Amino acid sequence: MRVEASADVDVRPSELYAIAADLRNLPSWWIEHLSVEVTEHAHRSRDALYRVRYRLPGGLVISATCAVIANRAGSSLTYVWTGGGLHVAVGQFFVPRRDGCRTRLVADVTVSRRLQLLGPLFPRLMLRNLEAELQRAVATLADTACARTIVRRGSSADRSGASPRPSGRSAVRVRSDSAG
Repeated sequence: MRVEASADVDVRPSELYAIAADLRNLPSWWIEHLSVEVTEHAHRSRDALYRVRYRLPGGLVISATCAVIANRAGSSLTYVWTGGGLHVAVGQFFVPRRDGCRTRLVADVTVSRRLQLLGPLFPRLMLRNLEAELQRAVATLADTACARTIVRRGSSADRSGASPRPSGRSAVRVRSDSAG
């Protein structure tokens, strides 16, 4: 099954990409990812392996192995994770648009026979939940990138003696270094 979500964001594609490309940031914007840790460090993100803990509908938590399989700096990212009876291929795209960008998140999910045995409603329930989940994820990613941009701008304003404008959002700690 394939599910997609998109959002327009008032930041440059490179700023949004910098957050999404470091998979350790997944729990900060795709909240169903409870944790992500690097299990095999590498110089290039494509060579690193990650352990992901993910919350399924109904609160079931699974662990999966995740790897980046394609990475076009600043424009797209593709990774797959497998575990707990699921195989998920995720593609994310960052397209310049007016003064910002449009990000699109696409997830292709394959459910194992073991999970299908839970009943015919499970894949449909999962699809419905995943659609809402992806919409929340791209919205949260957009908020995170905007907050990061506002904080960065506020920091430079502090050095000049001017006071930063209140953003109405709390600052979010986001990793922006490359994997490894």
